Amino acid sequence: AAAVARQLQALGVMVNVGAHGQREGLAVHWEMWSFARGGMTPMQALETATISPARHLGMENDIGSLEPGKLADLVIVDGNPLEDVRRTDQIDKVMLNGRLYDAATLAEEGEGSSAAPILWWRGVPQFDIR
Repeated sequence: AAAVARQLQALGVMVNVGAHGQREGLAVHWEMWSFARGGMTPMQALETATISPARHLGMENDIGSLEPGKLADLVIVDGNPLEDVRRTDQIDKVMLNGRLYDAATLAEEGEGSSAAPILWWRGVPQFDIR
């Protein structure tokens, strides 16, 4: 299916991630990785989760890419996803509404920093499913 998605993309069809309800948070990464395995470049795979869905929704002037005047919640990853798209789940920092958070602790960083809230799922074991 990923190879077909790449062929459709080459014909000008807008391809977006689907993320069909798999484990929350990972599904989009899995979709991008699959697209890359199907022949998309890492940039093309990243676009299926960013600017392409924004265009599909008619919101490309507000979201989907980093440009002056756009809303920009984003993640900072450890490594370069343009060299290896599988780096997309190696999240180091999260910027949400202009505030920077450490991904491991959820503590806010920078001016007005605060400790992370205590969340119910903190004690749930994590598994490496790569």
